[in-house]
Amino acid sequence: MRTGKSQIARRFNALTGVSYVSTDDLFAMLGVAAPSLKIGWDSGNTWQENRRKLAPFVAGLARDRVRDASPLLIEGELLPDMVGSLLRESGGKARACFVGNSAMELEDKVRILQDWERFPRRLAFG
Repeated sequence: MRTGKSQIARRFNALTGVSYVSTDDLFAMLGVAAPSLKIGWDSGNTWQENRRKLAPFVAGLARDRVRDASPLLIEGELLPDMVGSLLRESGGKARACFVGNSAMELEDKVRILQDWERFPRRLAFG
């Protein structure tokens, strides 16, 4: 879903130096390196099934980065429980850039993003 997550992650990286990894890259890597796992766009899985299958790989990556004392931003479409687990298990050192909601109208999404005071304005679209 094209919602601007990559733009936010790139801007966050430029401002803070915190590296990010895209779930699109993880899906592509696993699709090529481990096709038997049947993870990715051509797997025939639903959106939710793909994210559940990806969850242990995201968790492992976050654990490894946090162990090395390197904060990490995961950019992509994750299930809400995956985001919660990521935050809990990493002590907040691994975070997710989660912007999508397919049931929301564009005007509502823009209003929410503009109204969210904790969202640094320097990262906002414009």
